[in-house]
Parts: sequence; structure tokens; C-alpha cells
Amino acid sequence: MKRKNSEDYKESVVKIMWNSTASSCKKCVLPNSNSSLIHFLDVEFAAARATRNAKQRSLQKYPTKRKASAVALTNEEYKTIIEMWDDNEPVGLQRKFFHVISRELAWRGGEGTMAKIEHFAKETDHQGNFTGKIEYNPVLTKTTQGGSKKLANSKCLIRSKGNLNECPVRLFEKYMEKRGNLQVDRIFVTPNPNWNEQFSKGWYKNCPIGKNTITSGLKESASKLGIDIKKTKVTNHSARATAMSSLAKNGVQEEQLIKITGHSNTHCIKSYLQMDAEHHQNIIEAMRKSRSLFKSFIVPSPQSLKFCSKNIVTYCHLNTNKQF
Repeated sequence: MKRKNSEDYKESVVKIMWNSTASSCKKCVLPNSNSSLIHFLDVEFAAARATRNAKQRSLQKYPTKRKASAVALTNEEYKTIIEMWDDNEPVGLQRKFFHVISRELAWRGGEGTMAKIEHFAKETDHQGNFTGKIEYNPVLTKTTQGGSKKLANSKCLIRSKGNLNECPVRLFEKYMEKRGNLQVDRIFVTPNPNWNEQFSKGWYKNCPIGKNTITSGLKESASKLGIDIKKTKVTNHSARATAMSSLAKNGVQEEQLIKITGHSNTHCIKSYLQMDAEHHQNIIEAMRKSRSLFKSFIVPSPQSLKFCSKNIVTYCHLNTNKQF
């Protein structure tokens, strides 16, 4: 299943071609019958489905062939997006806080929409002093203190020692201070447009922020940065992809990555590890350098071997012009 120029189709094209063929077979086989053929479940298509799935898995190895997914931004792009927002005003503080913890916690696209205050808990030592670490766990609720899967699912926000502008703990504390004692349990609430007026009640209103406002947050920030969002698919899921790509580049093993993302096995994170074409190029360049180093070793040519006896070989001279 290739193009006329012997190139592979994209993953999405393979899937569409197979589904279109199955639908056409359904119309041709049972054109005037009341029976319905569900080609996704039909036994006759089992081999075809297996072939399609195998082809899709092979195409997923190549960034230019796999199905378009939320892209992983570079560290420089994500840093610029964070610095774009001013945390001295309500919208800027909320956006900066959201972008930082989305990457730190490797949030899914809509996970921030459902995040609640009770999902966050400050860690203290035996004397009750704050350790600088904030635990995040969706099962940290009033009815399940700690939760049955606390150790498996918990993630942490850790105080940054370097750039305080991106410090998740600093932003969390500042956001919670400006948020005040609102009754709503959602952590992201609606900014008050009149926050800087004389008789304003605070930075934020006592109502959750709209779902569409949160889900389009990173996309709008990327657009302001100058990224062509029509050609590049940027969503809130890009923060998750950025975190995974960055950790993988820095040598974090897949077994550790699934603890961060919450996936059941390492096969589920392959798409995140393959989103960055730059990462693939770096691997290729490293392999080329290793191959060049291997070529630099000089080996004897066959003509330099002298057979002194039946099973004994000695080197009479070395032809230094022969290489691999």
C-alpha cells in the first residue's frame, strides 16, 4: 500500500482508505437487503484490519507520516509563552499559572477544567513546616482523604531554584492568595474585569471559568507568539506532549514517564515520544557520529593475512588504506 512514487501514505490516509473500502463493500454486497454489515466487527475483515493496524504502527514511527496530533512545543517556545503573561493582573496570573502547571503535571487537554482546590495539598514535615512541595492528586477529596491510589497517582509541584518567574509553587501561592476565600471548589475561576477599581471585591469572581476559555488557552497563547495554528495543531494537550518530549530528551526512562502521565504501560506513551521531529534528528545525528567513529578504526586487508599453517593466521603487514 504505497504511492506511485513508492512512498508510504500517511497513517490517517491508510485508515480512511480501509474504512472507505469497507463501506463500499457493504454497499455492493448488500445493496437491497435490510441486513446490516458492520465492517468493523465482521470476521471476514479480520485479516484486513490486522494488516491495516500493522501498517499504522509502522507509520507511527515517522513524524511526517503519523496522524496529526497536538505538537510538542520547544522549551524556548514554551518559555516565551509563559513570559508573555504578566502575573500582576488577574488574567495574566491565571494564564501563566495554568501554562506552568499543565507542563509540570503533564495534564491532559481537559484535565485543568475539572481541577479542584482539594486536589492540591501542601506537604509539611513532622513539625508542620511547609517543605516547598505541593502534592496534586485527583483523589484527594473530602470523602477519600489521600485516596486508595495516592502513591500511584500523586504528582508534585516543586519549588524552582532557578527562574522564579516559572516557579510553580510561587505561582500557586500567589494565585490562591489573589483567589481569596471563594465558595466555588474549582481552582480556575472567572477573572474580575473591574479588579483595579476602588470598590472592587477582588481579582476573581465566585464562579468557575468557562470550559472553552480553558481548553483554548494554550492555542491562543501560541497564536500570540506567532505560531501558525492553522498548520500546526496546538492544544492544551501540547503541554503534556512538551513535558514528555523534554523529559525523554533528558534521559528519563519510559517506566518513569508512565508514572507521570498515569498510563498503564509504556506502549501508550509511544506517540508522545515520537511527536518531536527534532528529537528524531538528534538521534540520527548521534548514530551517524558513532558510525563515523567506528569507520575510523583501521583494519587489515585480506591481502595482509599470511597463513602460516592450516588454522593459524598472522599479520605480515597492515594496509592502512583499507577501512570499513
